[in-house]
Amino acid sequence: MTKFYLRATVFSILSLFGCANTQQASSDYGSGNNVRQSQPSDRQHKIVKGVSTQVKTQTPNTEHGLALSLKQIMADPDWLGRQPENPSWSLTGNSVVYQRKMKGKPTKDTFQISLSNLKVSKAISKTAMHLHQAEEHSYSHSGTWLAWTFGDSLLVRKNTQTPIILKQGQAYSDIVWTVNDTLLVRVDNKILNIDPTTGAEKMVMQWQFTDRPTPVSVPNDYIFEEQIKLIEYVDKRRKVAKVNAQDKHTLASQNIAFAAEVL
Repeated sequence: MTKFYLRATVFSILSLFGCANTQQASSDYGSGNNVRQSQPSDRQHKIVKGVSTQVKTQTPNTEHGLALSLKQIMADPDWLGRQPENPSWSLTGNSVVYQRKMKGKPTKDTFQISLSNLKVSKAISKTAMHLHQAEEHSYSHSGTWLAWTFGDSLLVRKNTQTPIILKQGQAYSDIVWTVNDTLLVRVDNKILNIDPTTGAEKMVMQWQFTDRPTPVSVPNDYIFEEQIKLIEYVDKRRKVAKVNAQDKHTLASQNIAFAAEVL
C-alpha cells in the first residue's frame, strides 16, 4: 500500500512537470512567433519596403506590358493624345480648318475637312496657308469683295478671282467696307481708306495720346527758387537796358547837340 502511494505521487509530480514544460514551450513558441511577425528582420523589412515602393511608383501598361510612371507620361505630350485643336471655318465657308500636333514634335500641322466629305482630311501646306485661314475677314455690302488679313498682309478677292495681296508690311485690323466698296482699315493710330482695285489709299483720321500740358510748377527747393528769381532779375535788367538805349538813341537823333551818327 505504501509503495503504491509513492508510485502514484511520483507519477503525478512527473505529469505536472511535463505539463508545465509543455505549456512553457508552447508559450515561448507562440510569443516568439508573434515577435517575428510584428518585428521582421532588416532583410525582410527591406524586401517588403522595396515591393511596396515598386507598386506605388509603377503602373503596368496592359497593352504593351510596360511599367510607366506618371512622370514619364506627363513628360511627353504625345501620351495625352494628338486631338484636333483650334477649329474654324475656312474663308469660303464650305470646309473646316483645324490644327493637330505633329507626332514627336512640338509644332502643329493644319488640316482641312470639306463638308461634302467629312471622312477625308487634307493637310494644308505653309505656302497656301493664307488662302484658307484669316485673322479677321469682311465681305463687302455688294457681296462681290472679300477682304482678310493674314500675317502682315491685307488680301482681297473679287468673286471667284485669284486673291491678291493688296497691302503688306504693317499690322492691319478692324476691316470695314463702305457702301462704295472701298475699305476702311486701321493701321496703328490711323484709319485708311483703300481702293481694293488700285490699292490707292488716303488717311481718313489720325489720333495721338499724349499727357496734358502742365503749367509751370512751383519750385520744390530753395536753390531752384532762387535760380528762377535770378533769371527773372537778369531778364528785367536787360529789358531796362534796352529801353534806356532806345531812349538815348531817340534823343541823339532828334537833338542837334549830338553829332550825327556814322552809319
